[in-house]
Amino acid sequence: MARQAEKDVEQRIAHASDTAGVSEARLQERLGDSMLVVAGGAGLSLGLDEAHLIATVLEPGAVEDMLECSLAVGLAQLKAIARRGIKVVLGGGDMADKNGPIYSPEMFAHFMLPRWKKLGTCCRELGLHYVWRSDGNLWNVSDMLFLEAEMPGFGEVDFDATMTTARVRVRYPNLVIWANLSGDLLRRGTAEDAYRHSMELLAASQGRRYFHGCSNTVLPGTPPENVKAMMKARDDFSRQLAGS
Repeated sequence: MARQAEKDVEQRIAHASDTAGVSEARLQERLGDSMLVVAGGAGLSLGLDEAHLIATVLEPGAVEDMLECSLAVGLAQLKAIARRGIKVVLGGGDMADKNGPIYSPEMFAHFMLPRWKKLGTCCRELGLHYVWRSDGNLWNVSDMLFLEAEMPGFGEVDFDATMTTARVRVRYPNLVIWANLSGDLLRRGTAEDAYRHSMELLAASQGRRYFHGCSNTVLPGTPPENVKAMMKARDDFSRQLAGS
């Protein structure tokens, strides 16, 4: 697999340069200043299944070769996205559940951190805001991500896995939090629950560096009135800030 990845990387880089950010740029042109369009790209993953994780022990060199190929493609995506005028990139890579990372902080530091640093540096040079995304409990690696790699944005912030706005804001006061409302509460609770939870999150955000919404995908079966309550809370909080 590593050799195949190396063989295909130049073609993948060329494809990324030609296509990354194209549809988003067209949409941004149509919308103008009425809405911010973001692009997806430059994600990295060590893998979550047994085969990939065993490979990190038995064939660490091959794993690093594959990650280097993914990094090269990701850097090409970032450059293409920036060239087309998009300012925000949704990236990252799922690596945790509610109990913590799937693999150890030591593995993260060895395999992933150096590459996240390179992606972060590239984004700063290009003027891009990179949103690193993974749900789950990430406290064991969060300092590496947000202090060492200096990732400026955090998405899929999992309230139900203790990654709450209040705790994240205290630990990383300059981090941009991209939504934190519990998807489980949004689906199972009442509109009043959604509104109250939203106002608590908005207050914890201190009214800055926070985009309000569900921490991940709004789940099937979520009552529409709960989603409306979530957004009403945002509007009400904004009016309170404007009047203070």
